[in-house]
Amino acid sequence: MHLECPHCQTSYDITRDVEDTVFVCHRCGLEFSSTDSSGSENGQPEQAPVRKTAHIWPWFMVVMLLVAGSGFWLQKDAWLDNRWFRSTLINSGVDISLRAKDWQIIAGSVQSAWIVRNDGSKVLLVRGNIKNMLASDILLPKIEITFFSKTGQGKQIATSSFEIGLPPSDKVVRQVPYSRPARDNMPVRALGSRSFTILVESVSEETGNFTLKPDISPSE
Repeated sequence: MHLECPHCQTSYDITRDVEDTVFVCHRCGLEFSSTDSSGSENGQPEQAPVRKTAHIWPWFMVVMLLVAGSGFWLQKDAWLDNRWFRSTLINSGVDISLRAKDWQIIAGSVQSAWIVRNDGSKVLLVRGNIKNMLASDILLPKIEITFFSKTGQGKQIATSSFEIGLPPSDKVVRQVPYSRPARDNMPVRALGSRSFTILVESVSEETGNFTLKPDISPSE
């Protein structure tokens, strides 16, 4: 059986009966049937059809985004624990909870002294500096103080948390009753530091040393 492409007139000799079969011309790509080989009704050759182009890149990008998203979800705790990533989220306006590790009490800055007040009672005054470890402006945390016994090694006797207030004057520190200054609500600039002063009125006579750490628990 003899066939001819209606578009480019390429000839094909088929050795078997192939009626009602669709052919694809290997020269121009036209799809035609055995009844189309003589040309179109108006005697003009048919135009070769435009083959569809496979768009693989959009699907590839979708797959990559899905893989990246699933990877982030599986490692979300590790990502959220990263200071750089947390800073980026905060700077982008995302509301995330602060963590104690977002702050660092600067080693060597802490000083303590016993103060005798106007009524003769003694209170412990603790001063130091605390650093913002994020590349974002954030509000100050509280400071948790844990006291240990001077007689029993490592024996914990009391723990208290204090909001960081505006620096009190010496007169305020010594007056009875003590009026705690208003909370310091000025955000600490990115990677900046702020001084703090804490007055502890009730300190056990068994108290030896103490430790300080940031406390991000909600204020009561």
